[in-house]
Amino acid sequence: MSRARVEKEPSARSVSLHSAASARAGLEGVLLPWFEQTARRGLEDPRPTLVVVPFRSQAYFLKRSLLAKGRSLIGSRFVTPAQLRELLATRAKTNLALREHLRLLLSTAAEECMQLPENPAEQATRMLEADYLAAKSIRRAPDHLLRTVDQLGAAGWDFSALNLPALRQIVRQFHRRLEVCGFELIHAADRRALEQAGKSPPLFANILITGFNAAHWPLRPLLHAAIASSTGATVLLEDPRDEARDLDEAWIGTWEETFGEAKPVAPAAIPAGDALFTEAEMRGEGAGAGARSFLVGANTVEQAEAIAQQCLRFLAEPDCTTLGVVFSASGALPRLV
Repeated sequence: MSRARVEKEPSARSVSLHSAASARAGLEGVLLPWFEQTARRGLEDPRPTLVVVPFRSQAYFLKRSLLAKGRSLIGSRFVTPAQLRELLATRAKTNLALREHLRLLLSTAAEECMQLPENPAEQATRMLEADYLAAKSIRRAPDHLLRTVDQLGAAGWDFSALNLPALRQIVRQFHRRLEVCGFELIHAADRRALEQAGKSPPLFANILITGFNAAHWPLRPLLHAAIASSTGATVLLEDPRDEARDLDEAWIGTWEETFGEAKPVAPAAIPAGDALFTEAEMRGEGAGAGARSFLVGANTVEQAEAIAQQCLRFLAEPDCTTLGVVFSASGALPRLV
């Protein structure tokens, strides 16, 4: 690793990197010991102890699993990337714009670029007509270009490097508007927080990062900034998935390049009799046999209502301690449910 790379990636005073093949192995091999240690030290340090997860649902699941194991959560604060960004922004003095503000500024920039020359002969040129139509389209619907700017910025690319002259002027005017308003894009704020993290005293006592994979690559500067802002950090990575093995291997490789080799977690021993279905259910007997329902909804709203009513019926059963709802993908249906 070059010296410039080391200076660019500030790290915490103590970083422990682990990789687990399953959620059970990570819970028993890394998470439970970590909570045992932080519970004893949490009340001694006034700085907060953070547990960073991608989504709130993972925080709920992790809390429930730890409480079922009899582990104390006192002194530990569970945060998502958005909440973590707010904590770091208090020191970096970041002024992030709301999404509707960004749409308005981009639409305004496109309107300012909608200028055709007064000479009719020049108006007929294809170049000027294409620029005018592009600016007119972005003024009406700026979301597509705004998402492209976010994706390129998160990947570390500059929009001006693309061979898109019709859009380059609009994006340049958009960035001028951001500077005038004092706003900052998320990816730029994360990188600035990473640069300032190593120059300031730690904000957090300990930090645990778990549940992230290659799908969260744009969050890497934010996670590294959080690590650099803590006195000690523990990172639990997932083994590469079959459907995205190349990306996950590259994701793990970037962490190991910065913080050293990840320690593999031993697979958790599955106790005898801990099966998903009982023998009676496998034979088609027992109370659970035959309790299968097929619900049909004409639209998303009807489907969400049917799922919610079915969940209420399950929860009303005296022996229902855990209820799970599996969706094919994220979208409107799980949000409505």
